[in-house]
Parts: sequence; structure tokens; C-alpha cells
Amino acid sequence: VALLGVGPDFTFLDGEGKRGVVQITNVEKVVVDGFAIVRGQGRPGPSGSPFGGILVENARHIQITHNLISGNIAMWYGGGISCINVDSTVVIGNNLIVGNKIKASPWGWSTGGGGIYLGPQSRAVVHHNTLVYNEVAGEGGGILCEGASPYIYDNIIVCNTDGGIASKPATSLSSAQAGPGPRLAHNDVW
Repeated sequence: VALLGVGPDFTFLDGEGKRGVVQITNVEKVVVDGFAIVRGQGRPGPSGSPFGGILVENARHIQITHNLISGNIAMWYGGGISCINVDSTVVIGNNLIVGNKIKASPWGWSTGGGGIYLGPQSRAVVHHNTLVYNEVAGEGGGILCEGASPYIYDNIIVCNTDGGIASKPATSLSSAQAGPGPRLAHNDVW
């Protein structure tokens, strides 16, 4: 499946502040390219989903490229993009990820990944993105890696709250399941 916009200035996917915008679960071979993905709003409960902009879960061969991902609000993690249990065929590249937020958990759970959340067993490749002004009530305003082993290179990660990149173990995984942790190269983080 290829979702191809003509560019983020012209093609919008809008959650209207009522729902997450793009959900990619249990599939292979999806491209999301050339959109403004905006105003996603996570909702708790059985009829809702906590993600804001894009959720990628249990998926392979996914490309998220050349998008503006902005103004999305998640309930606990991944305001812009959330990846859970994905392999290295998931590529997040050449996106502008700006002004996404994580709401504080009412139960005191740790939250994070205002721009990108790379959750348990994720091995995504994250490159040539700009992550700026993303906000969290926890860790990793730009990127949070939780029990994940992604390859993160050539990104600009600036002016995000509570750190540009954070990494922590997932309490539900053994170290063998989680992998060695993130590999970082040539990122500008401040």
C-alpha cells in the first residue's frame, strides 16, 4: 500500500483533534510519503488509541518519508510517531517532526517520545529527520527508545523538552529480547 501525497504543503491527513491519524498494524509494505500529518489526538479506553500522529506496530517494510508531522498529542508515548515491535525494514527518514506533545499520565506512568517513540523490540532506522519543539511529561522529548535497538543517524534534534534522545530498558523484556540498545551516529542534539 502506498499513501503518496504531493507534499506537506498541499496534502493533509488531519485527526481533527479527535483521533490518531495513521495506524499501520500487522502489515507489510506500506509507504507514507509527502503529507502533513496533523492534529492527531490520542484517546484512552476500548474505543480509543493512545497514539497521536502515526502508530506502526508489528509491521515490516514500512517507509515514513518526506512528511510534516506536527501538532499531534498522544496519551502516553509517541506524539509524532510510535513504533512497537518493528524490525530494521521500518524506515523513518527526511521528515520534519515538530510541535508534538505527550499528555501526562493520570496514573503516574512514565511517558515520553514527544517526536518519536521506539518501543519494545523496535529496530527501526531513523535518519535525516528534524525533530524540534516536541514536548513530554517524561523522557526523550525528541526520541525515546524503550527496550529498543534502532539505528539513529544524521538527524537534527533540537529544542525538545526533557532531552533530545533518551534510552531505557523495557521492564517487560529480558536483555536478550530488547537487544543492545540504540546505535547513534552523526546526530546534532541540543
